[in-house]
Amino acid sequence: MSLPNIGMLVIVLHDIHGITPFIKDTCERIQSTGADVLCPDLYTLVNPFAYNRGDNPHTFFLNNIGFEQPKVRILELIHPLRSQYQHIVVLGFSVGATIAWRCSSEPLIDGVVGYYGSRIRNYMHSQPKCPVLLLFALNEPAFEPLTIQKPLEAMSEHIETRWYDAAHGFANSAGDSYCPESADAAWEEVMFFLKKIKNREVSLPTNSVIATCST
Repeated sequence: MSLPNIGMLVIVLHDIHGITPFIKDTCERIQSTGADVLCPDLYTLVNPFAYNRGDNPHTFFLNNIGFEQPKVRILELIHPLRSQYQHIVVLGFSVGATIAWRCSSEPLIDGVVGYYGSRIRNYMHSQPKCPVLLLFALNEPAFEPLTIQKPLEAMSEHIETRWYDAAHGFANSAGDSYCPESADAAWEEVMFFLKKIKNREVSLPTNSVIATCST
């Protein structure tokens, strides 16, 4: 007789800067809740020579890593782990959030969390099959975030969005855009979401702009 799968696994997907101290700290915070954590290096996962990248990691990521191969590799990682866990959640930051969003259409995953995944706007055709929590910064240099709010929320009952009066990267305490009010509010949302997934419930509060950075 096979053993039942137990517990939760959270797969953390980093931004273009790789597995930084902030990402490591995030993994430790999640692990402290009792979940197992896996944080793959998207660069070496897709391209073993990626650490020879130039001065512009954003351009390098888009040109050499992209959003398709990481999705394939992450699903390959998840597949043999599926039978070991009751719940598998993918949580990503920036480009990692877009990859997580793309994974949400796969039945292997029980939940997706995405922090300021601005490139999600290029993958609005994805149809999530699991609960999704998207945490957006309202101050994005590349596009107007609220233009995708209604399309996202109308797309599926699985999708919940949160909108923060802060800049891209607001959760990273080591970054120039760090906003502690928004970071703390977003973290509470993430913890609430993970608890609901663990309890097999997905009802979340009403969408709203939650926090404004003090000046």
